[in-house]
Amino acid sequence: MYIKTSNNVIDFPFSIAKLKRENPNISFPKTLSDSQLEEFEVYPVIVNIPEMSASQALGVLTFPELVEGVWEVTYTVINLPPEEVLAKAKSLRDQEIVADIFVHEVSWQVDDRGRDNMRNAIETAHRKELPVDTTQAWILSDNSIRYTTVAELEEVLNQYTLRIGEIFMSYTLWRSGDKLLPFSI
Repeated sequence: MYIKTSNNVIDFPFSIAKLKRENPNISFPKTLSDSQLEEFEVYPVIVNIPEMSASQALGVLTFPELVEGVWEVTYTVINLPPEEVLAKAKSLRDQEIVADIFVHEVSWQVDDRGRDNMRNAIETAHRKELPVDTTQAWILSDNSIRYTTVAELEEVLNQYTLRIGEIFMSYTLWRSGDKLLPFSI
């Protein structure tokens, strides 16, 4: 992000593309250094991002200020409505629930489709009365193939269920607090 200060007129935000359009007869190098930009009264702008609580979000940029020889802008911070704070936390909670799970030293897909596939494989093996150590090819999160037993698939689903309990416990504790810190697992 850049600013142009020419004849006491500030042009912000300013871009290298705009500089090139304003000077069509000049052949610019591929990248311009700060000193080259200064020749055109163009300066980099530092963007300051303030710390925020979970109940806040970035607002708008302030007008650029020259601070100790450096142009700076800062985002304002806005307070989010309580329902938006809860919606963000619920969204994160839901993402964590279906995130891949690491069991048996590999990552498994446990989204709705992945869990349905596991349950179907387990139910089929039980219906056909196959031994629990019977293996079948299974596609893992990284798209590799692993020969997997019914017992291992059952363990993945068990670990998934335990993880849901942990996520809901974390979410419940977060909801009972002041909600200033972001929800995390």
